[in-house]
Amino acid sequence: MKKSLHKDFAAGEQEFIDLVSKEGVVVVRGDALLPVDPDPHLTRCLIISLCLQGTLNVRYDMLPTEFSEHDMTVVMPDHMLARINQTPDYRCVHVLVSRTFFNEINFRNPYHFHLQYHRTPDIHLNDEQFATMKHLISVLEMTARMEGEKRNEMCAAVIDLIGEFLLEYRRKAGISPDAQAPSMRLFDSFYDAITKHYKESHEVQFYANLFCVSPKYFSTVIRQATGATPSEWIARFVVVKAKLLMRTTDLSMLRISQELGFPDQTSFTRYFKANTGYPPTAYRTKRCE
Repeated sequence: MKKSLHKDFAAGEQEFIDLVSKEGVVVVRGDALLPVDPDPHLTRCLIISLCLQGTLNVRYDMLPTEFSEHDMTVVMPDHMLARINQTPDYRCVHVLVSRTFFNEINFRNPYHFHLQYHRTPDIHLNDEQFATMKHLISVLEMTARMEGEKRNEMCAAVIDLIGEFLLEYRRKAGISPDAQAPSMRLFDSFYDAITKHYKESHEVQFYANLFCVSPKYFSTVIRQATGATPSEWIARFVVVKAKLLMRTTDLSMLRISQELGFPDQTSFTRYFKANTGYPPTAYRTKRCE
């Protein structure tokens, strides 16, 4: 049974992402977005999740996180999630927004879903807030099923409203980008830069230059803020991206090397093995068994 799980999930994962890309907005009730799997997956769309009951334990960007009843989470695209375990009664509802649709919303109202969610994606809602969000998601679910030229505009309006309420709830809870330490704001910008430039360079010098600081200072600040060095963060992202390509595509190792910005397959193999302890071919073989 376990041998077919990863192959089946990989096919379903791609099919699901294709559906989200086509529809722009999809509301899903259930908990099957990710398998229980210690291997991290890279989020490929904006995910707004409301926990209805029970508890889910995940690693978010390699850090342990608990998602429990009345918790609401906004996970931006290109973050690392590994679902570890859950209670038998765990139930949730997800709003999935494609990158294209997300960019349109972000252009309209960039403060709602910006860097504030990078390190603090979740908030615990009180009963009134929970009821409001549950109702708004139900309205969005109904709107997303509509057909016609106004459908996308109406979905965007409901998502904007969710963003407005959530922003106010986070302000009341003291969760604000303005309250972040400068080191965390630098990390948020650094992580965002990795998602945009990982094909260009895997070197700390490149990213330090983007922020006009020395590599030594940059490395010290990021390590103090997160417990990991910039090199480790770059490697984490590149390796997860590589695993995603090996898990959901039939691309050759040479093509994957090119997709990740390596000069040749040998460089990619050496980098992957140095950061995982095994070669990429071994990973692909294991996942396909």
